[in-house]
Amino acid sequence: MIKEDVKLKGQIHLVLRDENNQVKYEFKEPQMVMNVAKAAMAALLGTGTQKVAAIGLGTTNTAEAATQLHLAAEVTGGTNARIATSYVVQTTTTTDDSAQFEAVFPAGNGTASLVEAGLFSDDMQGAVTFQVAADTVTLASHGIPDGTPVYFSAISTTTGISIDTKYFVRDTAANTFKLALTVGGAAIDLTGADGTGTLSAGIMFARKTFGVITKGASDSLTITWKIQVA
Repeated sequence: MIKEDVKLKGQIHLVLRDENNQVKYEFKEPQMVMNVAKAAMAALLGTGTQKVAAIGLGTTNTAEAATQLHLAAEVTGGTNARIATSYVVQTTTTTDDSAQFEAVFPAGNGTASLVEAGLFSDDMQGAVTFQVAADTVTLASHGIPDGTPVYFSAISTTTGISIDTKYFVRDTAANTFKLALTVGGAAIDLTGADGTGTLSAGIMFARKTFGVITKGASDSLTITWKIQVA
């Protein structure tokens, strides 16, 4: 089991002013976060509009950092795919303060020497192609809705977009979509020449590295991931 902790911190700041806008009283201190609020935040991880939806696997154990946007080297192509998660509420310290997610990678999926895993808000990832004339990204049967954040960990030949930059999907179709810098914003003009890239859809909530797990073609792998709001 992989376990992560999310710390909730708050601060209250009160300022009383007179009719001349002069400060008469000021108070600033950390605030207590109620147990029911922790439970509500944990529930949002599994039920909110940007909820955890999938687990992905990777093969590079670059040190974890809070600024990372995707796995260092996600396993893609062929039968490899992120796996949708189940979700249950758990009690770790206070009632319902944790969200637990589980995914089972069946035989043939993730066959590699695995050293990293990530929690994502979307189950889509993989190799894409770029069409400069149409300003489109092609990924067969992607199912990514408009407004979804996406990132690219690799881009070849095509210019006008960059790796590790948040873009939003627009003009989604069965096998293609366009990119914008904001939700509903203008479509980005792709330049250069038609190219290729590696896409990671959705938000990565967490990433964990571990010792090498050699997953054979006939092996299955179960990952249980708990996030506690403390």
